[in-house]
Amino acid sequence: ANWPVNGEIDIVEGVNYQDTAKTALHSTKGCNMHKVPEHVRSGTWDTAVGVPDKKTGIPDMTFRNATDCFVYNPHQWLNQGCVAVDL
Repeated sequence: ANWPVNGEIDIVEGVNYQDTAKTALHSTKGCNMHKVPEHVRSGTWDTAVGVPDKKTGIPDMTFRNATDCFVYNPHQWLNQGCVAVDL
């Protein structure tokens, strides 16, 4: 498989010691879930807060929903992707 070009879906992301179910989609640039309406989701989006700036290393405390599936998005954790969190 050609990862991340062909993408990857993790049905259950990070199961060990977590009390919240998460599902993730990891893909290439241009794949995102920015416009998914609330009424078609059963949960919320995970967040990306405190991601270090690549040049300064200073954590960016801007609150962002993890809706960009691009594994190298500079404003999300490395390989975070789009992560849905079950309520």
